[in-house]
Amino acid sequence: EGELGEGSVHAAGLIEPTTFYQINNSKYLRDALSFARRGVLRFKSVNPRWLLSYIRHFGETLSPEDTELLGNMSEYSIAEYRRLGEEDSAWCYTQPGLLELYEEKRSFEAELDSLRARKGWRRVERDGYAGGVIFEDVGVVNTERFAQRMAKELVDSRVRGIHAKAERVNLDGEVEVAGGTLRPERTIVAAGIACRRLGVPIP
Repeated sequence: EGELGEGSVHAAGLIEPTTFYQINNSKYLRDALSFARRGVLRFKSVNPRWLLSYIRHFGETLSPEDTELLGNMSEYSIAEYRRLGEEDSAWCYTQPGLLELYEEKRSFEAELDSLRARKGWRRVERDGYAGGVIFEDVGVVNTERFAQRMAKELVDSRVRGIHAKAERVNLDGEVEVAGGTLRPERTIVAAGIACRRLGVPIP
């Protein structure tokens, strides 16, 4: 629904090249419960299969190979954002960094522990807070203008956009829309958990 990129407001356009969150640890659970107490997070339902898998893998860490892979992906991604921003300011990419402040000392110390092997950050002190961290490699895009620039790229490449509401995605990649069926060579569904409403079998 809406125009291209209209729903792309996640994280206010932050580009965090070396940030990924593991949810299978006690720190994440403490943060989640803290968010729930403040009304920021609500649990609507829990998938039993997912919960069993979560418990089975709780406390596991990433392998060195996985960590290296994520690092390489991050470096490539941020290099592309920089390249686009340097070639055309219409991509609206800047790299001002990101400041995160912590009210609780325990959460702040846990964050410092998780950052030991990471580069591109430094610890700061702020009055009224247990501490803070500045991530100097974090970039920002204006999501609306970025989407507009992407749309221009598609038009220049003679890509035809079809504005239609998908009703179902079949396992063979066909997309059922109002009034017909689309049969693309490749189908990528980027709708997150909403994939279930389209019939995509995700756990």
